[in-house]
Amino acid sequence: MKVKFISFAIFAVVFIVLTGCPYASQIPLSEANEEFSEEILGKWLDSSDAEKETENLKMMPEYRKKLTPTYYVISAISKTALKIEKHEFQTSDSTYVIKLHDAHTSKVGDYTFINIKPEDESKYYLYRIEFSDNKNMTLYPVTDYIKETFENSKDMNAYFDKYKDLGFFYSQKEEYVKM
Repeated sequence: MKVKFISFAIFAVVFIVLTGCPYASQIPLSEANEEFSEEILGKWLDSSDAEKETENLKMMPEYRKKLTPTYYVISAISKTALKIEKHEFQTSDSTYVIKLHDAHTSKVGDYTFINIKPEDESKYYLYRIEFSDNKNMTLYPVTDYIKETFENSKDMNAYFDKYKDLGFFYSQKEEYVKM
């Protein structure tokens, strides 16, 4: 019994370590001076929630559940700046709360990263972003195990360029579907 508990505890610690938050920085990877791909604009839903919604719609109306997934609306502020609205359902009052974020993209080699700054924070969260087509987006959160601090975006960009191809540079990917 003790061995099972220890094994479970080790598994839990490893799971928590591997599913950390994305890397946060006081400075962006670059200034907001690069034009973003139009593919990013629209309403996005986590792919697992999209599957649940599709299955729910196949049911007869009287058996459908009221689904309240978190979703994101990404719109353009300018040719180089984005606004992200995170719509998160609050069960306490049965309404959606909207959290606002500023964002922009940065090119590092052949990869595109997105710098996301919540309106109520001073940090940027960094993700590599890919589109397999106009309706599917994959985000690769940059691991929060990076302990280096950077004086400027140029130094951070050089660091990202050096390590961007390594698998351990990212946490578990997140997949989204355009609604």
